[in-house]
This record gives sequence, C-alpha cells and structure tokens, in this order.
Amino acid sequence: MRGAAEAEPERRVVAANHEVVEAFLSAAQGAAAVLVAGEPSVAWMVNGRPRVVFLFQMAGGRVQAIDLVADRDAVAAMRIVPLTGEE
Repeated sequence: MRGAAEAEPERRVVAANHEVVEAFLSAAQGAAAVLVAGEPSVAWMVNGRPRVVFLFQMAGGRVQAIDLVADRDAVAAMRIVPLTGEE
C-alpha cells in the first residue's frame, strides 16, 4: 500500500522493441542496448562483457514476455552486437 507522499511510478505503453529497449535503459544501471539475432535487446554489462541478456517478446505492439538469459555458456553463444546510438 502506498503512502500519500509516495508517487505512483510512471507507466507508459511502448509500441516496438526499440522503444522497450530505450525505456529499459533509462532505468537500469549497467544496461546496454544490443542486438541479439537482429532483434533490439538489452544486456547487463560487467567490465564490458554481457552477463545477463534481456530478450523482449513482442506481440501486437506490446511486450508479452521478457526472457532473462544469465547462463554464461548461453550468453557466450549468442551473437551480441552492441548498439552505439548511431545506427
């Protein structure tokens, strides 16, 4: 239950993977925008290396699921392309 002084968190609807990634990056420290299998995704980076990959499943312009991949072998097997914002 929220107290009167607590603000309701901002809620917004996002329509595409790239918008989901941007919304996620604004709130997550250590997160970086990446492409995984050509799809906009997010990776939590430690010392420049991805440790956890966030894969967004979209349908009808809405996020249906977020898969977190933290298994080191699975992350290492992914083709992860960092995005610099200049794409």
